[in-house]
Amino acid sequence: PRGILGGDEQTGLCGLNEGQHIYIPVETSDVVQLHFTLSGTGTVPNSLVQSLSSQTNYKWNLKITQVECGGDNEAMNFLEAPNGCTQYFQDNFGTISSFNLDGLSPFSPSQDYWICVGQENDDPRNACGVELRAQTFGLPVDTTPGQEDGAIIPDPANPYKTVPECQLGDRLVNTRTKAQCCVAPNSASLGVVAREDSIPGSLRYHYCGERLGESNQIVTNPRPYVLNVRSPKWPKDWQVPEWAVGFQIQYKINTGSC
Repeated sequence: PRGILGGDEQTGLCGLNEGQHIYIPVETSDVVQLHFTLSGTGTVPNSLVQSLSSQTNYKWNLKITQVECGGDNEAMNFLEAPNGCTQYFQDNFGTISSFNLDGLSPFSPSQDYWICVGQENDDPRNACGVELRAQTFGLPVDTTPGQEDGAIIPDPANPYKTVPECQLGDRLVNTRTKAQCCVAPNSASLGVVAREDSIPGSLRYHYCGERLGESNQIVTNPRPYVLNVRSPKWPKDWQVPEWAVGFQIQYKINTGSC
C-alpha cells in the first residue's frame, strides 16, 4: 500500500508539523492504528521555534475526529473533504505548508497527495480564483547527468557554478527535452493550473525549483481548486540541496464579479 502521503513507500510523518492536518480515508470495517516513536537520538533541527531547538524527546498532541460521510449532520458535512483530498482548507484565506517545514530539513521523498481549497460555506459571493503567494519555496529538480531538468546554465547567484535551468523556478519549458519544467524523473513539483498575472503566456501545470514562478505569486482560476504535491523515491545516493526545504504559501480566494 502507499504511504500516508501517497508515495510509493510506506513512510510516515516526521519532524515538526504543528498546525497540520490530514484526512485518512477509511471504510466501515477498517481499523486505523497510529505508531509513534517515543524517543529521539538527536536534537530537533528547527530554526523557527527556539523553544524546541534542543529537545531530544518526540512530542505530540493530536486531535482525531471521525467524520461521518453522506449523513444529515450539518457539522459532519462541513468537515467532510472531497474525495481524494489529503488536506482540505475551507477558509477564504490562510497558509498552506509542506510537512516538516522547519527551514533546515530537506523536502521528503515519496509524496503524491492532493491539497483542496474550498470557499467558506456562509460566503454567498462568487469565487473567481485563488491567489497563491510563496513565503518559502524550494522543491528539488533532477540533476542526474543526462536527464537534468533543463539545459545547464550559469547560476545567476554564483557565476562559478552551473545549474539546470528549471532550478531557477521562473522557467516554463525544459529546453533540453522541450517539455514543461518539473516533470523530469527525479524532480519534485507542486502541480496546479495557474499563471502569473503580469506575464502573458505564463500558464503552467507544474512548479519547482527555488521560486514559485518569476514573482513567487500565481493565480489559479479553474475549479476545483486543488494542488498536487509530488516527490519521487530518490536513489539512495541522492543529495537534496540545502535550499530545497519545502514550501509555505499564503492563499486567498478571490471573490466578487468574475
